[in-house]
Amino acid sequence: EWLQKKFVALSTDFSFDLVYLIDDTGQIIASKQRAALGSSLVTAHLHASNQAEANDWWQRLATAKSTLSREVILAADREEVVGFYPLILGKSDDRLRATKIGIMFAKYDLNLLKAQAKTAVTYQVLEFSTFLGLLTVVLVMFLHLRVTKRIQQLVQMTRRIAAGDLTTLSGVQGNDEIGELAHSLEDMAAKRFQVENELLESHHQLEQRVQERTIELSQANAQLHGEIVERQRAETELMIQK
Repeated sequence: EWLQKKFVALSTDFSFDLVYLIDDTGQIIASKQRAALGSSLVTAHLHASNQAEANDWWQRLATAKSTLSREVILAADREEVVGFYPLILGKSDDRLRATKIGIMFAKYDLNLLKAQAKTAVTYQVLEFSTFLGLLTVVLVMFLHLRVTKRIQQLVQMTRRIAAGDLTTLSGVQGNDEIGELAHSLEDMAAKRFQVENELLESHHQLEQRVQERTIELSQANAQLHGEIVERQRAETELMIQK
C-alpha cells in the first residue's frame, strides 16, 4: 500500500518524465506510460535516449539490486536526474528471507526546475530594479531638497541683498558647505547693514554739527555787524560835534 501511494505520487508529478517500478526479473510492472509495461528498462528507454546511456542505466539498476543501495546520478546532458531505489517486493515460496528485489526508477526533468529558477531570478531582478528605481527617485528628491532648493534660496537671498534688503535671511539650515555659505552671506549682509547705519549716523551727526556751526557763525557775523554799525554811528557823532 505504501509503495502504491508513493508510486502514484511520483507518477502524478509532472516534473518526473519517467517513473518505473521494475520487478526482480528486470521487467517494468508499473509505469506512467502504459506502453512501457512488460518491457525492460533498456527497451523502454531506447526511444528517448541512446543505447550507451540505456546500458549504463541497466548496469546501475543491477548494482542497486545487488547492494540494496539507492543511487542518484546526473544525466550527461545535465538536464535530468535519474534515481534508482531498491525495494523489497516479496520472497520466493521456498525461501525464508525476502529475495524479490525490485527497483523504482525515476527520471526528474531539470528543465522545469531551471525554468522556475530562471523565473525566480527574473522576478528578483525586477524587484531589485524596482528598488533601485525607487531609491533613485528618493535620492533625486533628497538632492533637490538638500542641494537644489537650498541653492535657490541662496540665489533669492543674494537678489534681495542686491535690491537693498540687508536684513534678509536665507532660511538655509545645516553645517555643510551650503549652510556655511548661507551663514557667511547672512553675516556679510548684517555687517554691511551695520556699517551703513554707522555711516548714516555719522553723516547725520556731521550735518547737525555743520548746522550748529553755521548758526554760531551767523550769530557771530550779526554781532560783528552790529558792532560795526555802532562804531560808525559813534564816529559820525564825534565828527558832528567837532
